[in-house]
Amino acid sequence: MEVRRFLLRILIILFLVNFFVFYTYAEHNEKVDKDEYQENTKIENEDVTNTSKNELNENKNDIDNSTIKALDTSETNKSEQDTKLEEGTYFISTALNNNKVIDIEAGSVENRANVQIWENTNVSQQKFSINKISGDYYTIQCCKSEKCLDVAYGKSNSGTNVWQHEKNSGDAQKWLIKSAGNGYYNIISKCGNYYLDVANGKDSNGTNIRIASKNGSNSQKFKFTKVDEFWGKQTVKDGTYIISTAIDNNKVLDVSQASLDNYANIQLWSNANVDQQIFIVSYIGNGLYTIKNYNSGKVLDVKYGVGGNGVNVWQHTFNNSNAQKWVIQDLGDGYYNIISRCDGYYLDVANGKNTNGTNIRIYSKNNNISQKFKFTKIEDIVGEKILEDGIYTISTKLNLNKVLDVSQGSKLSGANVQIWDESNVKQQKFRLTYLENGFYEIQCVNSGKVLDVAYGNTTSGANVWQYEVNNSNAQKWTIKDAGDGYYYIVSKCGRLCLDVARGKTSNGTNIRVLTANKSNSQKFKFKKNNLKGIDVSKFQGNINWSNVKKDKNDFAILRVGFRGYTSGKIVQDRNV
Repeated sequence: MEVRRFLLRILIILFLVNFFVFYTYAEHNEKVDKDEYQENTKIENEDVTNTSKNELNENKNDIDNSTIKALDTSETNKSEQDTKLEEGTYFISTALNNNKVIDIEAGSVENRANVQIWENTNVSQQKFSINKISGDYYTIQCCKSEKCLDVAYGKSNSGTNVWQHEKNSGDAQKWLIKSAGNGYYNIISKCGNYYLDVANGKDSNGTNIRIASKNGSNSQKFKFTKVDEFWGKQTVKDGTYIISTAIDNNKVLDVSQASLDNYANIQLWSNANVDQQIFIVSYIGNGLYTIKNYNSGKVLDVKYGVGGNGVNVWQHTFNNSNAQKWVIQDLGDGYYNIISRCDGYYLDVANGKNTNGTNIRIYSKNNNISQKFKFTKIEDIVGEKILEDGIYTISTKLNLNKVLDVSQGSKLSGANVQIWDESNVKQQKFRLTYLENGFYEIQCVNSGKVLDVAYGNTTSGANVWQYEVNNSNAQKWTIKDAGDGYYYIVSKCGRLCLDVARGKTSNGTNIRVLTANKSNSQKFKFKKNNLKGIDVSKFQGNINWSNVKKDKNDFAILRVGFRGYTSGKIVQDRNV
């Protein structure tokens, strides 16, 4: 019995010892685990904080970064708003060298022309229009070619080339422009989210532009410098002008040798009041004008559309290029600068000379009088469509019974034009056709020949005859309202008015061109009439053609045949 009690006591003591040891060990481990947890949590929090700081520093301008979004959004959004790029026209220089800018190779206007960097020479292939499109994306459009920066073939691979291409809606032409700090921006393609990159970090002329993975280097940082765009204001009213130089107001812009050809030179010459010295100034919007020579119908044009000091100016058929668009800037003293939209160079009298034949060119702004011009408006000789196309008899105000007539009804070129009693014959009927640009052609119905100033003479008193159509100025006429239903008929050849010689009204009095004098001998009335004719078929029976002629019919319609109603065969009309 005593032994059992002893053993029980021993077991109780062992249990208590084991329990105490286990509790002490567990409490110690719990304290150690708690300390380790707190220490680890502290370290982990420091790591998270440091990581967040690093990510913030690395991506502080990346609005898509999730870490930024977890920060104070109001400050972030304010920062973004302050650094967003405004729409406008810019030079885009590289952080590698601010004198080197994005440039279209050789100033090409073709699709797939390469994009490179080049020394800034203030030319239009280095100017880019930045335009906001969907979301936060922009297009980057070359001012010269009007084509957009484009990732070649729309590939989304690091190292893919960038070229220009006509505007489309593809991702290859959509770019994010985000601040990279210190006034620089990253330009990020939607096509793969790759960064615009100067190849190999070189800054030599001709270095290629491509897209590449983000690397944080200066080769992916660009500065946008706004171009001073002064377009947008109309300063001179549309009209017809002589343009003289401030060097000598008696010397005016002139087309060499009155040429009608493309590439004919623009020069300075003594004012002789001739057509090649008259220019039609037309406002086309956005502060831009065309300046068209009255004689040739061609416009002032910068040679080959390339700006630069000393580049020649000539005339050329209108093609809507920047080389043919001009700003006319009012200097406030009666003079104007004429500035090319092609790179912003100024129209300039070469070397400031005033001798006949001195060349007209473009040159950088220099504030000299060689770049100042005066616009002197002359009587508006630009016509408009004032009469409908059709067939008319044309009578003189001297005697409304006297009308224009081709001598003896001749159908030959060179046959004289005169006045004669109206007798409703075809040599007194003229087809009026509007040619656009304010001019008409006046064609004799009888001969098919047109009214023409003999030999293209620009001298007052030159004869008028009929001649085969050749599209010369001698065959182009402006019709101007003279009031009371009468009109002046003004030749483009010398701006001389159709005139009844010496104001006489006898049959056979000659028609000529003469300096405008507003007399009745230069005023004409147009009476519209329709040609008279007959329809000839078996139903008219036998035709007395002598009576047809006496009835002054202009034409006859002959039914040669008809299709049978039952057989469907072609049957000849028996009267033909």
